[in-house]
Amino acid sequence: MNWTALDLSAGQHHALRCSEESQREQWLDSICLHLQQQSIRYGLLHQQGALLGNLSTLQNILLPASWQQPQAEQALEARLHTLFAQLGFADHNALHWLNKRPNQLTSVQQRAAIIVRALLTEPTVLVCDEPWFVEQNRAELQLLQQADVLCRPCCWLVVYADALPALAQINWQHHELTELALEKVAV
Repeated sequence: MNWTALDLSAGQHHALRCSEESQREQWLDSICLHLQQQSIRYGLLHQQGALLGNLSTLQNILLPASWQQPQAEQALEARLHTLFAQLGFADHNALHWLNKRPNQLTSVQQRAAIIVRALLTEPTVLVCDEPWFVEQNRAELQLLQQADVLCRPCCWLVVYADALPALAQINWQHHELTELALEKVAV
């Protein structure tokens, strides 16, 4: 993929359209691999399959960050609590669910865990798919509004196959993933 067409600086919003819904997962994988190979810190906001069922929520959150910063577990846990507080989970009693498995969480708790996991390593780019923006209830909408402040310093890359009605209020730069990929072949 040729990324010269994409400005990955803070505050940029790129809507990356793939031609078929079935390709979205493959594109997400390719984008994350590219960012990793370029040593670009990124966070992944992905609603489906985002938390591993055999780990506690806390283990799920710390796992990707521990790969990048294995010696800094205490610092990561301190940042984790700060991020949760900024999302409205300030009371440590409110975080009792961190020891639960993901399937035991409410949808708001799951989203909060995914947001904190994505932001824990202070990424410069957030990668997500279009279903991430579909709120199911008022509590999820409130959580996403609180997370917006934390996500502003990041560049957004959203992979979608259909229209983005929920994202219309943001000035997105639209790109066809197949065209970006073809640019690489032409170089």
